[in-house]
Amino acid sequence: TPLFGAAKKGHVEICEYLIENNADVNAVTMTGATPLYTATEE
Repeated sequence: TPLFGAAKKGHVEICEYLIENNADVNAVTMTGATPLYTATEE
């Protein structure tokens, strides 16, 4: 999702924008990673 992409690349402002516009913060990848987990991997 766009939120995963922004989180992975460290684009905080874009993440904030997406979350404010109802991006699914509880979405998970096939491995169970959330956007928050993805943001902390780097």
